[in-house]
Amino acid sequence: MKRPTKLSEVLPDEYVYRNGWVLAVGINEYPGLPPQNQLNYAVSDAEAFTQLLHEKFGFDKSHIFLLKNEEATKKNIINKLYALADLNTVSEDDCMLFFFSGHGQTVSLPRGGEMGF
Repeated sequence: MKRPTKLSEVLPDEYVYRNGWVLAVGINEYPGLPPQNQLNYAVSDAEAFTQLLHEKFGFDKSHIFLLKNEEATKKNIINKLYALADLNTVSEDDCMLFFFSGHGQTVSLPRGGEMGF
């Protein structure tokens, strides 16, 4: 069996998007956290994800945006999301994937208990 190399080989034409866009964020280094709380593999996870989308599923490299460590500021992430919401660039027939690898947060729920994000 041939391994699919393009999205159109995986799904019938009526399910394939015109273009795929990706914003991937990987953060290993967090200012203010002690060394034992820093991460080792978040950036490499984001890099591997984008590489997989390009090499195995045919996503155009010019449509893949990767923000790593100090590049992954709130401002940069929001600006890139706004750019990917611009219908002059991205069509309603396109798909957009967001990938995040980094620390999460646990918050208390109003009715008790906690939820992790």
